[in-house]
Amino acid sequence: MTTTTTPAWIDGTVTAESAPIGVQLWPTRAPQYAPNFTLDRVEIVRNAIGTHVRWVYENGTERCFDFGHEIAVRTERPI
Repeated sequence: MTTTTTPAWIDGTVTAESAPIGVQLWPTRAPQYAPNFTLDRVEIVRNAIGTHVRWVYENGTERCFDFGHEIAVRTERPI
């Protein structure tokens, strides 16, 4: 008999500017989708309008947030 277990996930929040790099922020159905939800870098952007935070995922997708904004995440529990 073969059994599989689903990794335990932790629900939480992070501020936009302190999001963890290289950590999958939401579960995916298959490992090949992990780059869609894993941050490559977090950039703080300042301009005449104000300050915001840009998340760039490993697949190149970008999202922007207000500085200090809290985002709900679900990360894999460390072993």
